[in-house]
Amino acid sequence: MLAHTSRTARLAAALVAALLIVLGVPSAAEGAVTRTIAGTVTGGDVDAGWAKLFTWKGDLVERVGIEDGAYRFEDVKAGGYKVLVGGVPRRSVQWAEYSESGFLGLGGSAFPGRIWISSSSPSTVRAWDVALDASTPLMVRVQGKEAWSTDVLCVAAYGYPLSESTQDAIARNTHNAEHPEQWEMPVSIDCTRPGGTAVLDEVEVGEDYVLRIVPANLRTPEGWQGYTGDDFWFGNYDDLLRRVHEDAAGSILILGPRNVPATLVTVRSRVRGQQVDVAHFKDVQGHDGAFGAVSWIGARGIAKGYDDGSFRGVNGLTRRQMAMFLYRYAGSPAVELPAQSPFTDIEPGDTGYRAIVWVAQEGIATGYPDGTYRDMRTLTRRQMAFYLYRFAGEPGYTPPATPAFPDVHPGDPGYDAISWVYEKGIATGHDDGTYRDEDDLTRQQMAFFLVRLSRV
Repeated sequence: MLAHTSRTARLAAALVAALLIVLGVPSAAEGAVTRTIAGTVTGGDVDAGWAKLFTWKGDLVERVGIEDGAYRFEDVKAGGYKVLVGGVPRRSVQWAEYSESGFLGLGGSAFPGRIWISSSSPSTVRAWDVALDASTPLMVRVQGKEAWSTDVLCVAAYGYPLSESTQDAIARNTHNAEHPEQWEMPVSIDCTRPGGTAVLDEVEVGEDYVLRIVPANLRTPEGWQGYTGDDFWFGNYDDLLRRVHEDAAGSILILGPRNVPATLVTVRSRVRGQQVDVAHFKDVQGHDGAFGAVSWIGARGIAKGYDDGSFRGVNGLTRRQMAMFLYRYAGSPAVELPAQSPFTDIEPGDTGYRAIVWVAQEGIATGYPDGTYRDMRTLTRRQMAFYLYRFAGEPGYTPPATPAFPDVHPGDPGYDAISWVYEKGIATGHDDGTYRDEDDLTRQQMAFFLVRLSRV
C-alpha cells in the first residue's frame, strides 16, 4: 500500500512538473538549473552587433556583444526564452528561431522561436542561426485594455486586405461571424510584457497590415486562429471587422482595398525598425486626429484611461492628472515621501499623492498661496506652460521682445514659459494665431504636448 502511494505521489509530481514546463513555469528543482544559450549570426559586419536574451514574456535578461559571428549567454536559469539580434550596420533586428522538441505535441516553430532551458537540456543549447538582412521590422510598443490583468501581451500582424474567403464569410454571415479572423493566418507574431515592445520581423516592406492584441500567450499562427477570447485591434479596427456596416443605399460594406482603415500599418523601408504605438481606449478611433498622440502616451503608460476603458480626450486635464502624467513621463522615479503632506488639501493615500509630492519636490508645482494644491481643478493652458517649463528645469532662456501670440504680452504671468513652449514647438496656438492662456487644457491637447516635448 505504501509503495503504491509512493508511486502515485511520484507520478503526480511528475505530471505537475510536466505541466509547469508546458506553461513556462520552472519547478523548484528546475529553478536551480542553469545552461548556456549560444548561436551564430551572419550578414554584414556582425561583430559590431549585439544579442539580447529575453524571457518568453518579454523581460530583458541580458545583452551581450557578438564576437566572431557568435554570441553566448551563460548561466541561464530554467524557463522559456527568445533571442533578438541587432546593432549591425545596415541590417535590421531579427529574432533567432529554434526547433522545439514537440513535448506533448505542443512543439513546432514559432515567431520568434522559443528556447527551453530545463534539467534535460544539454549544457549548451543552440539557437537557430540568424541571417540578417535589410528588412524593416515593426517595433510595437503596446499596452493592453485597462480591464486586463495580465503579465503578457501578444501581438499579431495580419496582411491587408483580408483574404477573399474571410471577406466572403463576413458578407454571408452578417449576424454570427463574430470572429472572422479565425479564417485568417497571421504573418508575424511576438509577445512582450505590458508596456514592452513586440518585434514583428516577418513583415515585408511596402505591404499593409492590421494588428491584433491579446492578453494570452499565443505563440503559433494556429493558436491565433483558434483564439476567441478578449482582444482588440489597433485603432479599434475590430469595429469594422466584427460589424457589418451598411451605406446609404443599404448595400453591405465588405472590408477590402476600397475600404482602407485609418489604422492600417504600411511598412516603410527603415532598417532600424518602424515604431508603432498601441494602446486601447474605446472612445479613440484610428481616424481621430489625436489617435497617434493618445496612442503614444497610452503605450508608454503615461495615461491609463478610465475604468470603463475610455480616454475622454475632450475632458479637462486636472492638476492631479497633470502630476501623474509628468511623473510617469519621467519614468516614475523614486520619491522620498515626507512625514507631512506639502499641501493642506492632499493626504497620504489620496490618488496621485506620490506624483503630487514629486512635482512639489521638483519645483514643478508650487500650489496656491493658501497652501492648497486643488488637485481636481482643471489646468489652464498658461499653467500647462509653467509645468512644462519647470519640468525642463527652467532652462536659461531669453523671451523675445515681440510676442509670438497677440493675446500674450511681455510682463504677463507666464510670458516666459508660454514663449518657451512655443519656440520649442510644444504649443503652437490656435488657428487664429491666439494662445488663449486662460482656456482649459484638454486631455488630448496634453497628449500632443507630451509627444512634442519628447522631441525637444
